Amino acid sequence: MPRGITQEQVNEAADTVVAAGERPTVERIRAQLGTGSPNTVTRMLDVWRQGLSERLRQTNLLPELPDEVGQAMTALWAQALHHARTQAQQELQAEREALQRATATLDTRASEQAAQLSAAEADRAKAIEAAKLATARAEAQQPLIDRLQSELKAQAHERERLVAHYHALATSESRLRQEIQAIEARAARERERWQQHVQAVENRSHAQVDQARLDLKAARSELVETRKQHREDQHAQQQRIAELTQALSRSEREASRQHGIAEALTLKLDRGSGTNKAKRKRTTKAAPPRTRRGSGR
Repeated sequence: MPRGITQEQVNEAADTVVAAGERPTVERIRAQLGTGSPNTVTRMLDVWRQGLSERLRQTNLLPELPDEVGQAMTALWAQALHHARTQAQQELQAEREALQRATATLDTRASEQAAQLSAAEADRAKAIEAAKLATARAEAQQPLIDRLQSELKAQAHERERLVAHYHALATSESRLRQEIQAIEARAARERERWQQHVQAVENRSHAQVDQARLDLKAARSELVETRKQHREDQHAQQQRIAELTQALSRSEREASRQHGIAEALTLKLDRGSGTNKAKRKRTTKAAPPRTRRGSGR
């Protein structure tokens, strides 16, 4: 804190400023002392000026000077003193006006700061009230949040179960496809074998027609029986392929239905996660494309 100043300190500082050839102003006295409020320095500087006038009057009473010289010096000094007082009063008035302007500025700033402080207090009160309201709402919604979290966990478990079931169906579908492909391959080989057998029988019959006409009837009978057996076997294979195709179609429909259920649960789970402000990444695998095969001959 600034320390107090005395009249003697102000007097010495003013004498020092005058001795330096400068006018003793409030700012120069404060700069010389390094402390002091403008009002205090102004008041003490007025006292110094009054004392200076008395000291100058005492100087005019020197007995060594002749009367004419003393009177001339007195008149000259009075004129200088009047000029100094006038200039000092003007400077003092300017300093007082500057001080008044500074005081008005400080008052304005204080009023603005007080208004800002009031507004800040009002905002703080509103913020506290809003925080209390938000806390109350959060506490009221906590049971709902807990229930939603429990439902989300249950739905996540159900979704995992459906995904596992979907994968199992996909595996079963793949196995059925492989079995159908194996049956079709066996049927193709069987058709080729029977065709080769029929061709061999026909070739053998043609080769022996000129030598054994009597065996032609038996060979033809054997050929008819062979073709009949082939048609029966082929018919049985076609029925098996049709049954496997129907089973595959049912598996595809079931897989599509389970995939739709999984997507619905995933959508519901994602919406629940949005309500709880915790997004989850969607991991549902796309269903394989459905294919249909016609029965082979």
